[in-house]
Amino acid sequence: MNTFFSEANHQLMSFCRNDDGFAVDYTNQSGSSRGVELSKAVPKDIGFFHLVNQAQIDFWGVNFEKCHSLFADASENCECMFVAKSAKNLKWACLVELKYCQDSERNIIDNADKAKAQLVNTLSVLLKRKILNTEGYKIYLNISIPESAKIPFTNFLTTPDFVLNAKKDRVALYGFNKLKIFNSSFLIPEKVRV
Repeated sequence: MNTFFSEANHQLMSFCRNDDGFAVDYTNQSGSSRGVELSKAVPKDIGFFHLVNQAQIDFWGVNFEKCHSLFADASENCECMFVAKSAKNLKWACLVELKYCQDSERNIIDNADKAKAQLVNTLSVLLKRKILNTEGYKIYLNISIPESAKIPFTNFLTTPDFVLNAKKDRVALYGFNKLKIFNSSFLIPEKVRV
């Protein structure tokens, strides 16, 4: 990842074996003075996505808001990506889109639909630019709605064709506010979905 992204301009953040990863988006809350932020500490002032490092491995966090040139020709992209640094065979990569919305079912479905499009678009760009590939990565597209405890909403977004193609390409669509690192190849969800 450090071949494509830079730690110097806050695109890339290194997480070590004792670190959990957190992602937030302050854009609406701060009137755009702050945006997407990745952190090793639990955010106290906003809902967040949490990547639990129970496997104690090293991984990267990539803040796509800081990668303007990568998405110059594309429509909207997702907020960030977490990626295992190394693995014997397959690595995991988790693209995350955060949606802060009211906790009504209709609002969640509308936001989830847009989030799925952003995740798929981001993945398309990353595959096209050869930053990720489906042979070397198990890819998770995760929609997080930090202010919601609704369960689940991703079932509204999947069609049989999407499921078949996603399985073939090692891509999974999730809707969780918290995922756990099982090992350097796989992530596992918490029991409660958003």
